[in-house]
Amino acid sequence: MNLQILVATMNQNNLDLVKKMNIKSNVLIANQTDMYNYLKEDGDFLIEMLSTHTKGLSINRNLAISCSSVDAEYIMFLDDDVVLSDDYLDVIKKEFEEHPYAKAIKFSLYATAGNRHRAKKSFKFCKANRKLIGPVGVVGLVIRKDVLEKNNLFFNQMFGAGTENYSGEDTLFLSEMLKKKIKFYFSPCEIGTINSENSSWYEGFTEKFFYVKGKVLCAEFGKFKSKILSYYFAFRNSRRKGCELSYRKILKLYRKGIKDYNKL
Repeated sequence: MNLQILVATMNQNNLDLVKKMNIKSNVLIANQTDMYNYLKEDGDFLIEMLSTHTKGLSINRNLAISCSSVDAEYIMFLDDDVVLSDDYLDVIKKEFEEHPYAKAIKFSLYATAGNRHRAKKSFKFCKANRKLIGPVGVVGLVIRKDVLEKNNLFFNQMFGAGTENYSGEDTLFLSEMLKKKIKFYFSPCEIGTINSENSSWYEGFTEKFFYVKGKVLCAEFGKFKSKILSYYFAFRNSRRKGCELSYRKILKLYRKGIKDYNKL
């Protein structure tokens, strides 16, 4: 299969990241740094790195999508803290061959944190739904490039690391796939590991966390529906372990996020 990996990263000076991530297929690295530059290495597979001084994860991923190869049949999204397994290409190819109706498959990654490992809850190959996309991101998502282009799928540049709304871009992207009725599935097959020790944005259940969640909710569902859903999400989050904010406080933060997003 003709797969091109899109990696979003920062401050890379060379192509060493490819070896570090154990990438063995065509790859385009979108590198945000302090200069514009283009590096290319064409050996067993094509390695490209496009460096820009743009800012924001969503902008970086959109740049990678726009500059992806015209010959690519499939696109896979990765971050720079992933290490792929030696057989990742075979695993991906086999899953698409066994499920030819699938236009996109989100593969599993084994989460590590230093020397600790976090076992993931096992599940069967299944169709994506709103409940499943909530806690996951796009890392490990493989999608047909023609489907990506036909549906004009890009990341919302108002959200994501490097913006004031530091999360939610993945949820909005996956939600858009569901809205456009793309045949999108989850696979239990692991294709590598991801370092979950440090987050670029998560600081716990802070006031800003719920404020941004309100904005994401409004961006996804619109003003009226997001207001209704805010009651449910505020209540559910108030009961989560580690959350010290009251239901009323969380609801107020959700509502402020919804209101402010509507001003944009």
